[in-house]
Amino acid sequence: MRLLTSSFFLCMTTSSVTVVHAYDFIITSKGGFYEAITDVNGTQIGERFQNPAINEAGDQIGTSQGFGYSFAPNSTSDPANKNRIFFLDDGQIELMDEAIVVATGSYEKYTGGRISENIASFGPDYTLEITLLEPEEVGSIASSTADQTQQVYETFKITAEGGFALPFMSPSGEQFGEMFQNPIFVKNNKTGDWEKLKDGSTCQGFGFNFVPEVWLPNDTLVYFTEISPYIGSSFVRNRLFFLPGGELTVCNEAIVQGTGVYKRYAGGSFRENVTHLHPKYVAEITLQEKEPYDSHLENHPGVILFFNPNSTEAMEKPILNGSGATIGLRLQHPIENQDGARVGTMLAYAFVFPNPAGQTRNGNRQLFMKDGGMTIFNDHIVHATGIYAGYAGGRAPTSLNKMTLIPPRRRRTADEERHSAGERVLKTPGNVPVIVILVVALASLIWI
Repeated sequence: MRLLTSSFFLCMTTSSVTVVHAYDFIITSKGGFYEAITDVNGTQIGERFQNPAINEAGDQIGTSQGFGYSFAPNSTSDPANKNRIFFLDDGQIELMDEAIVVATGSYEKYTGGRISENIASFGPDYTLEITLLEPEEVGSIASSTADQTQQVYETFKITAEGGFALPFMSPSGEQFGEMFQNPIFVKNNKTGDWEKLKDGSTCQGFGFNFVPEVWLPNDTLVYFTEISPYIGSSFVRNRLFFLPGGELTVCNEAIVQGTGVYKRYAGGSFRENVTHLHPKYVAEITLQEKEPYDSHLENHPGVILFFNPNSTEAMEKPILNGSGATIGLRLQHPIENQDGARVGTMLAYAFVFPNPAGQTRNGNRQLFMKDGGMTIFNDHIVHATGIYAGYAGGRAPTSLNKMTLIPPRRRRTADEERHSAGERVLKTPGNVPVIVILVVALASLIWI
């Protein structure tokens, strides 16, 4: 189920319908890089790509880089689950599938929005038209297309039974991850039974495995320590949930974006309870909205966390193509603070791309920390808890074996907003207080 599929869309208002421009730029395979991701049998299961981005005049304005795993024809409503970065002349756009996680430079206003994609040509060169949508535009379209009477399923269940799973295997027989597609069940309030949702409702995603012996704070979820080959791939994962009335784009347990009737959950998280591991995986999921901003949770800029790659607990292993070639990395490092004390564990993956990128990018990191934790997409902190909650929406750039935590630009409190609004009302152009103008006017009247 896709809300936006064409190269243009209609913006609905109460009085008119406005046609928005056809597209913002084009992605073309001409002059680009493409490699099929295959399983050990040589069957294609995904792709890795790096292609030019060009404007309507035909000038190159940047590069699109990413990877994706394909699920069709396994009864899915979406052909692929992709991570992408658009490196453009005037900024950068980072996406989980069609959700814009973060945008910078002249594209900053699109953070939290979406892209609409239209395949203009399959050959001889693949051409994809990209339209950028601001969050408000996504909301207006979702409101006009979604059934607002549709029930919102705040709690639902996913199960491996009746689903699809494909392990990612190395030529030597080691499992390093998996892709999966599972049915979604909701509880019938009258009978108490769990019933399978239909009409294309599904959970779809991929994840990567890590070393079972993981150091974790004492308050970490218990099931995390109950390692099995299946749950191991669930540590760092991308998921899409296609539900009646909307979609959820999820990075680990962080809800990056919700559409339709699920829009209010953007910035929130899952409370996920794994009830069965064997013989079939079952998890109950409850959606949680984003917590109200607390001005007391402002974190200091420039806090540095250190990774210890020389530790006996550290792991760096490849993500492999079916041929055995390395296409990415899986990382597991102990985390230490500036005093050298152990404060957590980082699990991460990233994919490798050729020049001009020439390094691992398009990654997902999960930090299990003492007194909190963070979910990081590339270097954008999409979710944070505990004493790190104030970093949500900020950045975590990494160099060598250290990460610097940068909080988001400070948001004003409600009292500050009201005070600022009051100042705007009581000021005239030129910053002359209204009361002064009133006194002058009164004096004029008296003089007359």
